[in-house]
Parts: sequence; C-alpha cells; structure tokens
Amino acid sequence: MRTPTDLNVSSSLFLNLYLNHVSQRAINSAAPSNNGNVGSVETDSNNNGQTAASLHQLLYSSSEDYQPTSSSANHVSSSQQGNELNEDCRFQYVLAAATSIATKVNEETLTYLNQGQSYEIKLKKLGDLSAYRGKILKGHPGFLFQSTIRICFHERRLQYTEREQMLAWQRARPGERLLEVDVPLSYGMVDVCQPSPSNNSVEFMWDPTKEVGVYIKVNCISTEFTPKKHGGEKGVPFRIQVETRLPGGPRLHAASCQVKVFKLKGADRKHKQDRDKILRRPPHEQDKYQPSYDCTVLSDIPLESLSPSSLATQNGGSPYAPTDAM
Repeated sequence: MRTPTDLNVSSSLFLNLYLNHVSQRAINSAAPSNNGNVGSVETDSNNNGQTAASLHQLLYSSSEDYQPTSSSANHVSSSQQGNELNEDCRFQYVLAAATSIATKVNEETLTYLNQGQSYEIKLKKLGDLSAYRGKILKGHPGFLFQSTIRICFHERRLQYTEREQMLAWQRARPGERLLEVDVPLSYGMVDVCQPSPSNNSVEFMWDPTKEVGVYIKVNCISTEFTPKKHGGEKGVPFRIQVETRLPGGPRLHAASCQVKVFKLKGADRKHKQDRDKILRRPPHEQDKYQPSYDCTVLSDIPLESLSPSSLATQNGGSPYAPTDAM
C-alpha cells in the first residue's frame, strides 16, 4: 500500500473531475429532452479562472459550496432521514477511465474498460470534515467509513438473473473473481475484504480526512453474458457501483456508472472507432453527443431504489430492490 505525495497528480485528476461535473451539470440544465445544443458546456469548460477557484475549493475547503443535482438532492433527503446523527451524506467517487464520445447529451455516460487492467476509483467525503479530523487517531474507529464496490448488470431485464449468471461464470473459472482490488497500487484504505461467496464485490474501510484511491480490476467481459455467442454480438453493459456507510449502520450514499468491458486493448480500439464515427457526422449532428471526459464521475443513486440489505447481493445477487423504482 502506498501514500501519494505528488499533489500535482491528485490536482490533475480532480481538475478532470471538476470539468466533468460542471460540464454534465451544464448539459443537464441547458439541453431540452429532444437533444438541444451544448454550446453552454464549452463556455463552462473553458472558464479557466472559475475552474481554478472551484478546484481549490474542491481539494482544500472544509465546507465546500456543493450544489447537488436533482438526483443527489433526493439522495441527501432520503439518507438524512435514515441517519440518527443527521450526517452530511455527500460523497464523490471518480473512476480514472474515459467516457465514450458516442453518448448522446441526454443519456447516461458510458465508459470502456479493458479486462484485467487496474483502474483507480478515488473516494472523497464532501462537506465539512472538521468533525473527523484527529478523532480516528485517538481510537475512534467509528469515524472510518465502510464502502463496497461491486460490478452488476446495468439493464433491469438482466438483473433478475444476475445471481445465476454470475455463479455460472464463477463455476466455469474456479479461483477467479469477477471484480478484485489491486492492493499494491491502492492507498488510503484498510481492512480490505474480498469475500469468496460474493466474487462481484469488495469491501474496505477508509479515512475521510486522507486521500483514498482504490484500484480495481474487472475480469469478465461484456460479451460473456450475451444470449448468443456466434461472434459480433454487442456486449451487455455493466454497472460499477459504490456504496458507503458507517460500520454496522445503514447506507449513507450510493453512486454508479455504466461500463462495458473488452478484451486486451479493446477499450482503446472502441474509443477510436467512436471518435471516427462521430467526427464524420456534420457539426449539427455532433452537437447531439457528449464530449469524452478523461475521468468518469459516478452518478448518485436514490437509496430507496436499492435492496434494503446487503444480503441481497450475496453470491452475486443484484443490489437493486425488485421494484420499478429506477
């Protein structure tokens, strides 16, 4: 395990994070449902002075002026009601992998990953951290957060058979995991648990006052779960999901992003194909698509859309409640 000392690396990652977050907020607020123009995104992204000031706040401020989106606002309301301490339940998770340029403005981002490659997920507690500083060192383990990272199916129709399909994958590959932590590369976390009964999830503890980066590897590919395997089929999308709680307590926050996993350098080839395809379109057609971002900011999930207990995810079960809340 290592502790990063190069602040420039961290600042660069969070600059990408901030640009991604601001641009996506501009997209959501400016674009109508029928694929409007995204000119406001370019204006927001190119405002270097505002970006630098906001980046400084994001990295160093103890009480950030964070304006949640509609989904995160719903999340804060639901999680605060369930938390006896009325805790500030704002978190941010950033996957160090680029989003696809072939995603329309009003659609969820899509990120491509290579099978077996290590990707960093940075975890950050937003808001006032003064209540946490120094107390962990004085023997208060309750101020450590417990997070779970899991890979699951993105599409609702596949979630009902998720447990069976992931168990079948595991039986065909004894000793392998769908998802694993690259411990030597990771930093800022403790008590890493990679349970064998549930090989699609990992758990760990982390200190919100320190920098935390968890490197994960996805060992399955999207085409392994397609109904027909004659070659050329589109792979199913997965969901990388992060859930955070206090040890022994209810969920405080959850967020996710949509990913597809390819063999070898398939993700790089897919990015190139997408760029070539979009850039061949006329400018007014290109405006209907999101730009590609260097990092992927996970989007908040309403807690009520998740199953009430982590028991539902044992042995590869879906983390979603069997409702149509999503």
